[in-house]
Amino acid sequence: MLRETTRSSKVMTSKSSRASTVLENNSPKTVLTTTSGGSPTSSISSSIEHLFRCSESFGKLDIGVTKSNSTEKKLAWLRSQIIGDDVEFDSPFGKRRLTYADHTASGRSLLYIENFIINNVLPFYGNTHTSDSYVGHRTTKMLHEAGEYIKKCLGGGRQDAIMFCGSGSTAAIKRLQEVMGIAVASTLRERVIKCLSNEERWVVFVGPYEHHSNLLSWRQSLAEVVEIGLDDNGLIDIEDLRRRLETNVTGIYSDTRRISQLLHEHGGFACFDFAASGPYVKINMRSGEVDGYDAIFLSPHKFLGGPGSPGILLMSRALYQLGSSAPSTCGGGTVSYVNGFSEKDTLYLTDIEERESGGTPQIIQTTRASLTFWIKEYISHQATRQPNDKLYCPFSFTPPQTLPRPGMAQDCDGTDSKDDNDGILNMWRETGNSRDKPLHGPFIAALLNDLFGIQARGGCACAGPYGHSLLHVDESSTLAFRSAIEKGYGGVKPGWTRVSFPYYMANEEFEFVLTAIEFLAIYGQRFLPLYHFNWKTGGWTFKKGGFKDLVVVRTSDNISKFGSYLIRAKQIANLLPKFPSQRKIPRDIDPYLLYFRELEQSMVRETTPGAEVMTSKNTRASSTVWENNSPTVLTASSGSSSSSSISSPVEHLFRSSESLRALEIGVPESSSTEKKLAWLRSQIIGEDAEFDSPFGKRRLTYADHTASGRSLLYIENFIINNVLPFYGNTHTSDSYVGHRTTKMLREAAEYIKKCLGGGQDDAIVFCGSGTTAAIKRLQEVMGIAVASTLRERVIKCLSNEERWVVFVGPYEHHSNLLSWRQSLAEVVEIGLDENGLIDIEDLRRRLETYRHANRPILGSFSASSNVTGIYSDTRRISQLLHEHGGFACFDFAASGPYVKINMRSGEVDGYDAIFLSPHKFLGGPGSPGILLMSRALYQLGSSAPSTCGGGTVNYVNGFSEKDTLYLTDIEERECGGTPQIIQTIRASLTFRIKEYVSHQVIKEQEDTYIEKALDRLLPNKNIWVLGNTTAKRQAILSFLIHSTTNSSSPAMAQDCDGTDSKDVNDGVLYMWRETGNSRDKPLHGPFIAALLNDLFGIQARGGCACAGPYGHRLLHVDEPSSLAFRSAIEKGYCGVKPGWTRVSFPYYMSDEKFEFILTAIEFTAIYGQRFLPLYHFNWKTGSWTFKQRELNDLVDKDNNGGCINNFESYLIRAKQIADLLPKFPSQRKIPPDIDPDLLFFRV
Repeated sequence: MLRETTRSSKVMTSKSSRASTVLENNSPKTVLTTTSGGSPTSSISSSIEHLFRCSESFGKLDIGVTKSNSTEKKLAWLRSQIIGDDVEFDSPFGKRRLTYADHTASGRSLLYIENFIINNVLPFYGNTHTSDSYVGHRTTKMLHEAGEYIKKCLGGGRQDAIMFCGSGSTAAIKRLQEVMGIAVASTLRERVIKCLSNEERWVVFVGPYEHHSNLLSWRQSLAEVVEIGLDDNGLIDIEDLRRRLETNVTGIYSDTRRISQLLHEHGGFACFDFAASGPYVKINMRSGEVDGYDAIFLSPHKFLGGPGSPGILLMSRALYQLGSSAPSTCGGGTVSYVNGFSEKDTLYLTDIEERESGGTPQIIQTTRASLTFWIKEYISHQATRQPNDKLYCPFSFTPPQTLPRPGMAQDCDGTDSKDDNDGILNMWRETGNSRDKPLHGPFIAALLNDLFGIQARGGCACAGPYGHSLLHVDESSTLAFRSAIEKGYGGVKPGWTRVSFPYYMANEEFEFVLTAIEFLAIYGQRFLPLYHFNWKTGGWTFKKGGFKDLVVVRTSDNISKFGSYLIRAKQIANLLPKFPSQRKIPRDIDPYLLYFRELEQSMVRETTPGAEVMTSKNTRASSTVWENNSPTVLTASSGSSSSSSISSPVEHLFRSSESLRALEIGVPESSSTEKKLAWLRSQIIGEDAEFDSPFGKRRLTYADHTASGRSLLYIENFIINNVLPFYGNTHTSDSYVGHRTTKMLREAAEYIKKCLGGGQDDAIVFCGSGTTAAIKRLQEVMGIAVASTLRERVIKCLSNEERWVVFVGPYEHHSNLLSWRQSLAEVVEIGLDENGLIDIEDLRRRLETYRHANRPILGSFSASSNVTGIYSDTRRISQLLHEHGGFACFDFAASGPYVKINMRSGEVDGYDAIFLSPHKFLGGPGSPGILLMSRALYQLGSSAPSTCGGGTVNYVNGFSEKDTLYLTDIEERECGGTPQIIQTIRASLTFRIKEYVSHQVIKEQEDTYIEKALDRLLPNKNIWVLGNTTAKRQAILSFLIHSTTNSSSPAMAQDCDGTDSKDVNDGVLYMWRETGNSRDKPLHGPFIAALLNDLFGIQARGGCACAGPYGHRLLHVDEPSSLAFRSAIEKGYCGVKPGWTRVSFPYYMSDEKFEFILTAIEFTAIYGQRFLPLYHFNWKTGSWTFKQRELNDLVDKDNNGGCINNFESYLIRAKQIADLLPKFPSQRKIPPDIDPDLLFFRV
């Protein structure tokens, strides 16, 4: 009970109390009342909170124009929000407005969505897996509701599970294979198949339209793949599918309902890849119905507003085959309990969506995806279909060349343009020609880009087998193509050009794209002599020396830009030969193999020097063809080949990885540390944010940096202004956006690799959203990742010499322990020495036992603990592992943002792999996980990569899976599907910020903070700081607050010195001193985190920080106790788990906040237990929620308190409230089936 007070008693009275609005009340008055029952958590007062009360609330989102407005108004508003809709770039033929027509590859970003995230998500962003802090609770809720909203939009129900993975359908398809238990390393595939009975092996039917992601990945799984062909109309052959069951390119829809019904009639599951059509069609899963879907794969980055979104797998739970065994990815958030003594006693979560969300989820990415679905709903599915009645996207074509002679040609009707061409096309008509081989698809895409600014896609669109059917490539020809490609002539591959016309494209742009295509159908071949063709890559680059003659083109002001581009293109075409000669073909390429026609690199038609379309009095006939925007100058002054230049002011940053160091940041790099840190703090999104706690409005003080960093406005604005306007999918260099984005991505990766000390012998891979995904990727490329349901059987297939031995340390996060335990490796766990540090001698002894075993050895250790911050001696560990022929790998998730990392692979004390979570860096939320590894660790060789999809192959044979040619470079072949483009660029900018501050400054600041914190807290006998407090550590502090008792012979209590606060406490702490108490059990870690949040606005973390086994050692939990905890958790009492509270003090934290956090901890060390009666404890979840009805008195919390600042006022108010509460509250009742002696903490 509370201390006895009358209803009128209070610390300060309030004349205007609104008793029922304690959680919603934003005025200066805090009202504590009993008018409402229940146990709500802290309210979220931002204007957007109503969106996350339930998934239905997205319908209330305030957006541009109201939903009832006309389609025209809504589309006009959407176009006004497209980032880069009016941007221009310099092409070889002058400045061009960018007309994006590659929507099938990727959508366009919306300023509305980016601003929404900056204003409503990032200020209150925190890691999930907790509800003790405001940011953790809010972010977890946002993520959950975003997932539920997407599921409802897709027609999913309770019987379905949704997962967010990677960056597109490629990752979603692979995840389905993993949870079905049929994903396996390509090096083990044949051996594992032999271990399976015929009845165990899945049969997977795939269609003829499949993207490589939905074909190659199934071919490389444990399934038997049956490929269904096309019927006479070029559609899926339903009858062939029926017979087989009994025994992204063209935009053609599959009859999904009919296919589903047919598969269900034969006892199968029906799964569909909606990557291409998802942004435009209504999807209704209806799993369980005869024509419903059992799984769908989606790439929200292709939606309007979607770049930077994750892949989506929505699947029937009936497809989940892993049961209660380990999930497909083991990491933080996947377990109920980890036994520190036996891997067999690990308890994994049972809900599929929770257990398959290992590690830090893609929080910002998923929220963005939910907003893209809301945009789609806002427009309505019916409206998205209307513009596409003109021509559904995508549209792929191959314009033929024309010849004046009939050799190898088909007759034409005497004209290359339609008789009804009018307007500007009247000057394009040509007659008397015959049709020849098509022009190369990438060449047409390059022309569309350079002449008109149209961003198209050339090639096979990662749909090689379908391309064989479309282009009538027979089996002998495909083998000949493969042979030429093996010789290094990747340019011989046939292909086409693709454009798309989404519902939000303006009519003017739509007509312009069609007119440009018609132009190229007549004049395209004339431009061939101006381009260099790369037989190795298939790329086309403009030759600056292609013109001998000066051409200056001017147009009148009354012609639109689009019209002027067409006129200029025709004027230039008039200077070029109508029928350029064939260029020389390399000797070892059969000319008859070429699907497209190549032309001689000859001169253009003879014209006298100085011939020009229009003269200019001020011509700059120099090497400035790339930069000169008006007039257009074509000159022969330079003979080199070059692609289109990028004229945006930020382009210099991406000429080389070194150029990121030239990025202008805030104040000059030569400025003082104080100025640079002050500028950084001014850029933190949410630095001054406030929220409503149960005790009133509180300023948000973030102290959970070990879980996730804070976003920087500088980085977000950089991306909006310099990345998103020119964003395009990679895997192409035919378009400006493709070339620029590919270059940006490559240079960002190279910059990060250099920052980490990587070299040519190392490979960098970006995966998932953190270290969990990076560790799993290493296991995959080592060939030791396997479905948990198959693990024991596969191990029996391996010889002792084939099986890896993996050594792990005592500090490991679950991601660096559980995932190795569930791999094919034998795991050896190294313990702590008597000082609580890694036992190096134990490691040496264990290594010696394997010295002559002829087995591959690897060590995977945390570079520092995410609980105590204690550093590992990584160099010494590396040297020891290398002396025994092993590989040394380190998890830098916790320390990466703060320490200098120098890989130096190949050296005796170097690292062979490092794992990183850039989302923990300052500016990093929304970044991917990083694996930087020595190429010597890559065990897949030339067999299939770990993830098969677009961008991983040189050639796919449409007739045999065995003839597939995969890329050889590790970084390319391990980047299947659409890369995490925006995420990777963001990560590179976080590394730049780190370099800007300098490692030395970071170290000095962190050392200062942790030394001060320990000096101040260690003497306090109510505070137990975990770990060796004299060891070198980063600025992380995990601690327990002991409760106190006035019992003369307290059970399980230790004597104290008669005071709960240090004698040196002064200032506002003078009123906190209490005497005559003894120390009792600790208070629950999550309870202290909740108090820090509610009383002070401090965002801390309660629990075990996903480091259960290390927690056993820190808290002295023995094996019988661990088994007892497990037993209680199996009964549903997860709240019994022991834990602690964690805060961190990064280099960019202000001194004021640092001091405030320490003072708040000291306050809870004295008064924390008094607040226990105000909270409800959930024995099932371990969470604490505030009980309004338990406090009957009003507390005046006027913010106009003279000279007292916010932090001081919070402390004073907390003391005033504490005075109303009992000093020694009684113990609450414990459920009868929980042993009271099991409880580690005070309830």
